[in-house]
Amino acid sequence: MNKKNIIFLIIAIVLSSNLNSMVNSLEEPKELTVEGLVENPLKISYDELRNFPQVWEIVELWCVEGYKVAKFNWTGVPLIYLLSKAKLKDNAKEVLFYASDGFTSSITLREALDPTVILALEANGTILSEIVGREGGYRIILPCRWGYKWVTHISRIEVIDYDYKGLWESLGYSDEGRMPACPETILSDRIFDLNFESYKINVAGFTTGRISNIFYGYNGNVLVIKIDFYSNSKFLINLFVENEKYYSQLDFALDGKKFDGKLLKNQNITTILLDNIEGQHTITISAYDKISEEENLSTQKFYWLTPTILIILASFTLILIFNYRIRKGGKDRRG
Repeated sequence: MNKKNIIFLIIAIVLSSNLNSMVNSLEEPKELTVEGLVENPLKISYDELRNFPQVWEIVELWCVEGYKVAKFNWTGVPLIYLLSKAKLKDNAKEVLFYASDGFTSSITLREALDPTVILALEANGTILSEIVGREGGYRIILPCRWGYKWVTHISRIEVIDYDYKGLWESLGYSDEGRMPACPETILSDRIFDLNFESYKINVAGFTTGRISNIFYGYNGNVLVIKIDFYSNSKFLINLFVENEKYYSQLDFALDGKKFDGKLLKNQNITTILLDNIEGQHTITISAYDKISEEENLSTQKFYWLTPTILIILASFTLILIFNYRIRKGGKDRRG
């Protein structure tokens, strides 16, 4: 470790310890706001958050200095749900977290939409404010990220269109905060990540129901993904679809009836939130192959041009024949 990194580390440790002492003396945030580049800003109380759909995951929290801080069964609201309710604007790029003590950090929008990123309210069945050393009414849980990205005592979430650097990031630490080796993470069966790698498309999200069946395959030049969900009571499905710019168009249908998802144009991601439904349902995602579509357009142009060219050639031939006959008729009359 060079001299510059050692200085950064000393400063960060001092600042971190000061921040921790500040956190322990703060009152819990009374409410959470979600604002910035959203169409529907949110202001949510703690009790309202507890009534939102919850998931759990067992994740280890590691300090960037290299030691494990805690391993808990965290329970909370998937961040994708909050962002879907707030309705992101097209130019959204990052999600910034403000702690009530002034600490900040951010993640990319792509990371924020991962269903394993949750706003935790409890750990091991106990509300966070009652856990000594892990105090904080709301803590963002980021599997495979160093602890400085796990902002606690969150009072505000802001969606922004620029690259933000928090305290640790401005000291030279990684903006992503990704760990070189991801600790084991055990996920709730409500969370799913369907990465169809060979088809260059990813479908991830969570549901308060159950996935009963998944089908995918090509129908002509269209990749068709069908996901069957089931619940005996009212439930929701919240997901995002990322197509890596490989497909020219995505169509969505619920039980055969088309509906629109929210397309984030600069991210090539479509978000979907279907709430208050019950019984057995099927979401169908139709992804139109961009290459095949271009080939089809070329073929259509060829089919359209061919008869046109033939008509032009036939007309030109008829004109030549007509002119020839006129000239020949004139010669016959003079002869």
